[in-house]
Amino acid sequence: MSRSRILAVATAIWLSAPAGTAAAEQQGVHKLEDIVVTAQKKEQSIQDVPMSISAVGGAEIVRNALGDLKGYGTRFPNLSFGATGESRNAATLAIAIRGVVGKGTTGFYIDETPVWASINPLVTDLERIEVLRGPQGTLYGARSMGGTVRLITRQPDLSEATGGVGGRLATTKGGGMSYRADGVVNIPVVPERFALRVLAYGQDQGGFIDRAPSPSAPADFATHRNVDDSRTYGGRITGLLSLLDGDLTIQPALAVEDTSWDGRSWADVSAGNRTNDRGFDIDEEGDSEWKLGSLTIRYSRPYGQFTSSTSYFDWSSHDTEDASEFLQLVFGPLLPGALHAEDHVRSFAQELRFSSRLEGPFQFTTGAFYQDSTKFVIFPPDLWPDPPADPILTVFSMRLSEKVQETALFAEATFDLTSNLALIGGARYFEHQLEFSSVQGGVFGSPIPFLQDGSESGVTPKFGLQYRFDEDRMLYATAAEGFRIGGVNLFPADVCADDLEDLGLTASELGSYDSDQLWSYEVGMRSRWPAHGVALSVAGYRIDWSDLQQTIGLSCGFPAFVNAGKAKIQGFEADLSLVAASGLALKLGVGYADSEITDNGGFGSVIVGAPVQNAPKWTASAALDYEFQAGNIPMFAHFDYSDVGQSLNARNSAPFFRVRPSYNVLNLRAGAGFGTWDVDLFVENVTDEKANLADVPPMAAEFPGRPRILVNRPRTIGMEVRARF
Repeated sequence: MSRSRILAVATAIWLSAPAGTAAAEQQGVHKLEDIVVTAQKKEQSIQDVPMSISAVGGAEIVRNALGDLKGYGTRFPNLSFGATGESRNAATLAIAIRGVVGKGTTGFYIDETPVWASINPLVTDLERIEVLRGPQGTLYGARSMGGTVRLITRQPDLSEATGGVGGRLATTKGGGMSYRADGVVNIPVVPERFALRVLAYGQDQGGFIDRAPSPSAPADFATHRNVDDSRTYGGRITGLLSLLDGDLTIQPALAVEDTSWDGRSWADVSAGNRTNDRGFDIDEEGDSEWKLGSLTIRYSRPYGQFTSSTSYFDWSSHDTEDASEFLQLVFGPLLPGALHAEDHVRSFAQELRFSSRLEGPFQFTTGAFYQDSTKFVIFPPDLWPDPPADPILTVFSMRLSEKVQETALFAEATFDLTSNLALIGGARYFEHQLEFSSVQGGVFGSPIPFLQDGSESGVTPKFGLQYRFDEDRMLYATAAEGFRIGGVNLFPADVCADDLEDLGLTASELGSYDSDQLWSYEVGMRSRWPAHGVALSVAGYRIDWSDLQQTIGLSCGFPAFVNAGKAKIQGFEADLSLVAASGLALKLGVGYADSEITDNGGFGSVIVGAPVQNAPKWTASAALDYEFQAGNIPMFAHFDYSDVGQSLNARNSAPFFRVRPSYNVLNLRAGAGFGTWDVDLFVENVTDEKANLADVPPMAAEFPGRPRILVNRPRTIGMEVRARF
């Protein structure tokens, strides 16, 4: 992203500020929203949190149409996403914060529960989204070395019966129709004592990618339009039981979501190519289903609150990939064949903690955490040429099991040295146990089972200072360590023998990689001027990253993770909110992350001086809302714009390097209210931007010269209707 574009947006907003702030001051009715967050595992105003944090509330989520990760993943400064091989499901997405990118670098939570960001849940009936930047290892553990994203769901209301329904109808340029419906009801079963909140939703997304026979296709078939149709159905039921005059609350919840697709929204070679030319008519269908059950118990006393969070997460997925060109690499002629993969993740988590509300200068949060996760990956023994070259020929099959246990004790405290100055300190002691096994079969599978056990323990500290000028202005400085555990690589050793020889490594040496660590140093300020309708948050940081996990592309077509030396990242982010005039609100966010590999760890394909993979240098967003009355009808107009700078593709190998180009997306929405009904019209991706959202790691080897790219939806026009009761 060019600096000129950022300056243009920033200048426009600042030029609007004098008139807007004057009007707000004169009328005295325009106030900034004070969002309450739980980023530090206790309720507090976002203005009091001494870290770089952004949050959006439920109304803003709806108006900005932040439907899933591809929607909100570009709306926050220094937040982005790419593809990773964390799961063998080729749909896997990875969130990056401040250029710290890769599998397991960003924590992803639904309420109190850590889950895999790869499930990419639909954003429905949320209270808010929180984005915590910088290592959160003290309170959130290993998968939060870059930061944490939290989806906070709406909770039951004990006093009032409410509900709502909504529907959405849209058409996409060059694609099919899309439909969505949802409904939620809040029922105080026993007023002030027990309530239920029930949500159900469904979505049918029309596709926009076509599959056609290539000019040299050995099999002729009719062109299939919109092969990437998908369907999602889900729901959530949450209970709230209040006892002991509200001091004890018990909150069970169950959420489920099921998604199936006929094909993927993947382009070949470039983001603008929305037709897949293929030799055979092979459907790349699949499905993904996850379930999350949780029980949260809170007991409040005058001196603090005790919390118990228990959860069980289950995710299974099935993916199909056209492997014809992989078989061509193996056998020579182009032969039809499909590769199937099955993933299954199960995770149990338990956290006990206490957050103090003491009189005096000392406050703290402390607790214990336990998580037991198991991941199974299966490549069934059904990949063979069709018709097979040999009736018993299987090219490749695999069964993989990975078990991780984490146990941790943590504490974070603040001590007021004066009425303005506070000292911050914290630490997390952790122990990890890893058990890994893999059995391969087929022509290119290793006949020797791969077994690996390991353990790791350590302490991640955090230090900081906070200076409060008053309740609206604050400075802070922090230093914190983050880490993530290592893992194993999956590739057929026989196929990649030449690569191993070139790297000077054995299959067992490249078969695993170690944990990596980083230190982050941050200085920031949070300020607001309520009488003038202005809020501004700015943070600058530097990150020193060691034993960096990076992806290298092997010439055999498979990727591998390696510990590729060291990197440094430095930059800043800024959030500006401005109530500019009666009914007019402006928001601007800018992020800068300048990353550089400083040591390649001896891997020549990782270039010293190159940026970290999948880490854009610039991110920016702007939003403008105007609310007004047309007679007795309340109306609004909304504009939002996001810009993501270019980044280095993770699917690279020397001497050829691919770059993900920068892209920007503009959305427009307008609506009117008719009593309890709201009607919106919208245009998403107004300019029909063709964006490379992520370079997809194939399940099989990548065919030379034909990378696959996850792309955004073309221009989409539609209507949304909502009713409240």
